[in-house]
Amino acid sequence: MGSYRIERTFPSPVGKIVRATGTKDERIFRRILEAIDYVGNRLGSGPLWVSILLRVKDGSYSPKEMMAEYEDTKFVNLDWSVSNNNLLDEMNAWIDSPSDYKPKTIKDYRQQFRLFLRDHQESVVSELPDLLRTYKGRCKREATYRKFSVIRAVCMAFVRDAVKDGEASKLWKDVEQVRVFQAPLTRAKNEHKPFPTPAVLVQLFSTAEPWLKKYEDLVWFLCLHGFRKKEFLEDPWFTVPKDSPRPTHLWIAGEKNEDSKRELPLIFQPPPIKPSYPTLRKIFKALGGRTCHDSRRTYQVWIPAAGVDPDRVDKYLGHSQAKHQRQNYKKPDDMIRDWILPDTEKIREWLKKAKRD
Repeated sequence: MGSYRIERTFPSPVGKIVRATGTKDERIFRRILEAIDYVGNRLGSGPLWVSILLRVKDGSYSPKEMMAEYEDTKFVNLDWSVSNNNLLDEMNAWIDSPSDYKPKTIKDYRQQFRLFLRDHQESVVSELPDLLRTYKGRCKREATYRKFSVIRAVCMAFVRDAVKDGEASKLWKDVEQVRVFQAPLTRAKNEHKPFPTPAVLVQLFSTAEPWLKKYEDLVWFLCLHGFRKKEFLEDPWFTVPKDSPRPTHLWIAGEKNEDSKRELPLIFQPPPIKPSYPTLRKIFKALGGRTCHDSRRTYQVWIPAAGVDPDRVDKYLGHSQAKHQRQNYKKPDDMIRDWILPDTEKIREWLKKAKRD
């Protein structure tokens, strides 16, 4: 007769455990079962208990060792169960364990740490501070400062919840010492960089790299129609009449506020390309370190320069409580006839001349 076997089924991510105990003594076998049931009843208390059972399941922690730890300390010294474990496995166990986090937060955390550990699948938990320092250097080179701040926040939440003593642990202090980037490394909050004139934009694209030139029509379209980034990529908008080969103007269903829903002059047809958020950021960064919102600021510079009334520019931008809305309200049909169509011709004529200057 062989040794007694453990057969227990636990909630995900542990699942079923089938292991030989290494003992033929019934009394020791019962003590082992008592220890494993003690741990199983605490799975909802945190990922450290999940880690114990996962180690028993994969054979890196014998049932007798688990029994001895249970009887000696009731698993008071749990640091061993994390510090030398695979970091990705421990983070998965942490995110899969019951918690008060919202489903969206759990989804975001899972996505972030998988990206963070994409090239470090075999790293252990104790290496987390060093991995974070390496990742910080990479983010500095790529100028993705906020990306590092998000990853650091996920790592600190993991250490707080999954490591013994949480915020009082040495690992927490080591992770905390990997500081976020200071403000001078990021763009100043009030630093606006609209394209001063159409001629400047023409010059930038004349010397641009090949990959950037295919987005030239997209940049011109954004600069001449005043979109917010979210409006362009996510909110409904279309030319009017819809699907017509000769539309007269543009309609944007902006959702920032009631005034964001607006009609405005259509300078030329929308380009077929609609890039992702990261690509859009990359495009404007390549154009002199600008941001997507600088195209909207460009609209605020160019359209008044074309001779359009500033109050109407506010309307076309979807600014809240624009002056003209309080004093010069027009019905939609009258606005198209008296404002949008004349302003369209005015802007097009100005643009032809400004590109040459």
